Amino acid sequence: MKRLKFFMLSMVFTLIMLSKVQPLFALRDVEPTAGTNLNQTIIQEKALQKQVVTEKKMLRQPRISKPLPKSLPMPTKKEIAAKAVLAESKIPVVAPFSGDIKSHKTEIQGTAAATETRTKALKEATTEKSFGHIIIGVVLILLLVAGIVILFKQTYGKKEKGNAMVFAIVIILVVFVVGASLVFLSEKESRRSVQSNKQNAALYIADGGIEKAMWELNHSTSYAGESNITLGDGNFSITVSTPVGNPNQREIVSIGQIGLSRRKIKALCEKIPGSITVNSALSCGGNVNMGGNASVAGGILTGILVPVGCSVSTVGGAMVTGTPSTGNAPFPSFEDVFGVTMAQMQGFATNKYTNPGNNPVCAGITWVDGDLKATTSSWGGSGVLIVNGDFDMSGGNFTGVIYVVGTFRMTGNARIDGSILSQSMADVTGIFGTADIAYNPSAVDQANNVYPFKILTWQEVKN
Repeated sequence: MKRLKFFMLSMVFTLIMLSKVQPLFALRDVEPTAGTNLNQTIIQEKALQKQVVTEKKMLRQPRISKPLPKSLPMPTKKEIAAKAVLAESKIPVVAPFSGDIKSHKTEIQGTAAATETRTKALKEATTEKSFGHIIIGVVLILLLVAGIVILFKQTYGKKEKGNAMVFAIVIILVVFVVGASLVFLSEKESRRSVQSNKQNAALYIADGGIEKAMWELNHSTSYAGESNITLGDGNFSITVSTPVGNPNQREIVSIGQIGLSRRKIKALCEKIPGSITVNSALSCGGNVNMGGNASVAGGILTGILVPVGCSVSTVGGAMVTGTPSTGNAPFPSFEDVFGVTMAQMQGFATNKYTNPGNNPVCAGITWVDGDLKATTSSWGGSGVLIVNGDFDMSGGNFTGVIYVVGTFRMTGNARIDGSILSQSMADVTGIFGTADIAYNPSAVDQANNVYPFKILTWQEVKN
């Protein structure tokens, strides 16, 4: 009888241990919930990173001197390692649009790649959990069966084989049910973990849709959205609308989906107002030399402005007109001209080049590090052009505002409608053609309109 009581107590203890197995293997993860904004999501991610750093330290310690709270069950080393893999492969939220098309595409592709990496890591982690559950269940069943056989051999002997067999079968069935339940819980936890990861991936895909909409709006303010655009293993759909009474704003709604998981983001953006200020057709920080059939026409503004001590010289048929034709003024700073810093303008740039070849595409806001050459009559550009070097223009035409950090040289049949500013000297010569610079207020207005949109608010909303 004492052995039977001992056996029953062992069974109760075993069942209690089985009930603890599932939470023991539960992975804790941070998932942005509906209604959170970007700052809250970042706080959640930082909290997860802090937790992972703490758990990595645990791997290097021989033991834990203080048990974890009951609400956070003691993780195993395998769990900590698995969570570290997940944290290090965490999917990045795409940064706000900087104006660089190539960087933007790279960020979107990186998001898709990170999504796949995280999914694979999570599957491996959950597979290890499922395998651990099954092993524990099988071992417990084998131990209990062995204990039952030994117990009944010693207790009942040969005289009570029938009763012993019936009782043993009942106990084995109970243990089998418990083991099957354990395996079921393991599979359920695995599916839930994968589903949670898909929910996170859907959020990042939706954010990729917001950035795609920003890129499109910076190229065309009439962009209204698109549907079922593939990104990684999922897709996103975008709708864009203009709030009543705010023609310079756009409301973007992006829905990201991967499998049956859907997340929805709403963002409000506004076009940065251009504030370009020019006072002449040509402003130069040094001397200006003109020759041949070159002409500079200032119209209602001064034709050429140079600092005191610098000169404007014309030879041959070169001509300067304006109100007045020439004048003296300090060379304006970049911020005085464009209303933003050089770093900000570089971030706005639609096209960025470093030591480009001849005649690159220059539309919207173009930033060039190094020297630039426009050599053919078919070359054309518009908007804002910043050359962080020298600019040689012997052909083509440009409509808008040009800012040259180095020296500006213009020859042949080249033409600029708008205004140009050169920090150094300028040579404008039309020996073999007509090199023309003409102030055009509509061209300056067009340059003001190429400033990009910026995000005012970002939040996740319920579907």
